[in-house]
Amino acid sequence: RQIDVLLNSEDGDEWIAASSSDDTYTAQVPGPGRYRVRVDIDGCFLWYAAGGLVSAQENADLLQLGDARDTLEVRVPYALCARQISGRLVATDGSPLANVEMFAEGNGPISFALTGTGGEFHFTVPSSGDYSLGFGADDCWVRYGISGATPDWQEETTLITVADEDVTGIEFVVPEDPASLCR
Repeated sequence: RQIDVLLNSEDGDEWIAASSSDDTYTAQVPGPGRYRVRVDIDGCFLWYAAGGLVSAQENADLLQLGDARDTLEVRVPYALCARQISGRLVATDGSPLANVEMFAEGNGPISFALTGTGGEFHFTVPSSGDYSLGFGADDCWVRYGISGATPDWQEETTLITVADEDVTGIEFVVPEDPASLCR
């Protein structure tokens, strides 16, 4: 698993923590302030809260960091970020769409993935639930629908239900010009 730890300030600045061989991470921030800690596990985002990691940023705690060195210990529960959603992103002619940043959005948690050269995508999601798949094309948000790609996220989007096992084999077909869906 690829794990990255980041600190975000209230005004949106971000610092990536450096990892060491003993699975610890160190970050230096410019000064005292309030920060959020985000843990990225294979594109699955979790945030620090006093009671443990949470899958929604709005449930995260802001940490008050001072001038002194602060230490924070975070344990990642095995059950979080243990499920996968995978498939291929292709144009209507069947050609793969590579290097497209996609998202899987559920009730709060959002996971990100970059499509591979064959259009393949793999999301690690924080928990069981229903997820909407999509990506941005120019100023258009395109979502997965069983009857085809759609910009209508409320009515035509098909939710992917993740329960006790991974969901595989999704074929997300989009027009040659995905932004045309919004015109």
